[in-house]
Amino acid sequence: VSKTEESSNFSVDKSTTVQVPMMHQLEQYYHYVDTELNCTVLQMDYSENALALFVLPKEGHIEWVEAAMSSKTLKKWNYLLQKGWVELFVPKFSISATYDLGSTLQKMGMRDAFAESADFPGITEDSGLKLSYAFHK
Repeated sequence: VSKTEESSNFSVDKSTTVQVPMMHQLEQYYHYVDTELNCTVLQMDYSENALALFVLPKEGHIEWVEAAMSSKTLKKWNYLLQKGWVELFVPKFSISATYDLGSTLQKMGMRDAFAESADFPGITEDSGLKLSYAFHK
């Protein structure tokens, strides 16, 4: 999505509208207008293995779309998505997450680094050092 930002109205819920910076782009996307569920679905590819699926309910139909969300609905949308030109306006947002890697690393065999007897030759000669936590953000 382009870097062009203009403030525009965004409906948070039935009674709340706020002014937010919007990003704008005219691009070809896979999309589908679901007349049954009164929503538009747009697929935005990020890489070969990552994508985002945006679902925009028509005004007043969010509960209807939420109630219909299922693997069957997602499969239907995936099958019916068609590529075409879309003028896209998206509120500026950011997403972040933190993952606890401690148990995963230990399951992969990296147990010694978390043990009281941990040894880090080549890094430090100090004894008594061990990993307590490992996070990825």
